[in-house]
Amino acid sequence: MGRPRGRRQHIAGERSGRTWEALQLTSLTPRSIARGKFLAAFTYISLYIVMLVPVGALPFLFGGVTATEVLLAFALLFVVAILAVAFGLSVSSKFSSPAGAIIVTLLVALPVSLAVYGGGGVGLSYAAHEQWPGVPAGPPVWLPTAYVRADFGLAYFAFLLLLPAVLTVIPAWLFYEVTVANMGAPSDDRSTRLRVWFLSAVPALTVSTLLVTWAAHEVEWVYAAAALLWSFGCFGAFLFAGEPLGPSQRVLTHWKQRGTSALRRSLGPGILPASTLLTLLILLGLACSAALAAFEAKSAADRDALLAFHGYGMAFFGFVVGFTAWARARADNATTPRVLLAAALFVAFVGPWIAMAVAGLLTNQRDEAVLMASPSPTFAVTMVQAISTSAPDAGLVATTGCACAAAWALIGVGLFAAAGLRVRSRLHAEAAARSKLERAFEDEEAALLAAAQAPPSEA
Repeated sequence: MGRPRGRRQHIAGERSGRTWEALQLTSLTPRSIARGKFLAAFTYISLYIVMLVPVGALPFLFGGVTATEVLLAFALLFVVAILAVAFGLSVSSKFSSPAGAIIVTLLVALPVSLAVYGGGGVGLSYAAHEQWPGVPAGPPVWLPTAYVRADFGLAYFAFLLLLPAVLTVIPAWLFYEVTVANMGAPSDDRSTRLRVWFLSAVPALTVSTLLVTWAAHEVEWVYAAAALLWSFGCFGAFLFAGEPLGPSQRVLTHWKQRGTSALRRSLGPGILPASTLLTLLILLGLACSAALAAFEAKSAADRDALLAFHGYGMAFFGFVVGFTAWARARADNATTPRVLLAAALFVAFVGPWIAMAVAGLLTNQRDEAVLMASPSPTFAVTMVQAISTSAPDAGLVATTGCACAAAWALIGVGLFAAAGLRVRSRLHAEAAARSKLERAFEDEEAALLAAAQAPPSEA
């Protein structure tokens, strides 16, 4: 009896157990169901964390830590549990069998956990040690120690309070909205809440990264903040690639009945509004980062390198959004445009460097062959190195990189325009087919009514 209850804590277990339909017939909303499932699973995981409390006394036998640091470490365990449970529910809401949900969860969670362990744990510990020498470098668990041993100030607030809070709330909120959206019907409005999340997440991430950059006063943090914001924009492109071409008839009827404003409708389903919002928010965030970078630059060369890095990122991101909209406009499902976008990014990132390697081997002129890698977005790093060090070929490298960046931007604009034409054509064709079907129903009802009102014929 215990095992079925454990399986029913997630949504895939409800579907496989044939109890999901009965749950939908209750008066509970999808948000209430998601909150109930989350609390049930989180309570279950919290029991295991509480069982580790006796183990928390072992560090006192070896020394080097305080009771406050141990308590903070346990508090962070609960935060990690919140993210883990929310992620598991979001995956479970997409599948109809627990086995598939568990396999996908493990396949995604394992590399992400290793990346967080290596980058956020070991990697950032050196940055924390450089900022606060009292925090040891190297250990993967350094955040509780930093809370106790670091000096309070702007850097403390930005690094240890604001940025961790933003990086926790943003994914937790996303997992919740994805869970609710997956529980809705395909004709429901499953886009507005995700759009609101993105509209809130980008400014929060931008402000937090800019504040971290301001507190650090290091050029490396400017590049890291811009790369993080750009990567988040690409994640948004993958997320919005599943948008429908436009709102369904059911959504349009609900909007008409409720008198929904034009601003609210702009946040509704539709690949074109989603792509426009994605472009404006990310480009505005990168522009703010570039402005701060130009202000914080210690020399003219550093300023030019920072602006070149941001400019290439903004231009290529225009291509990413345009390609996503174009692929979604020509596809009939959400999987195809995401696969095409992943393939396009792989080719754009790796392809030019392969061509450069081949050209360098054939011509034995590696300096000139490097220019063949200019179509790759990672060529922005080469531009930064050449401009910041005032290399002899800095002008040629910068010119080639700017030309490729402009080409990416023009291609993105063209693809977005083609996507707009394609979406309007398909929506117009669907509206015409729907109108034709409605007229056929009306004619059939009129014929049936006329037949019912006609006098019976005499034998």
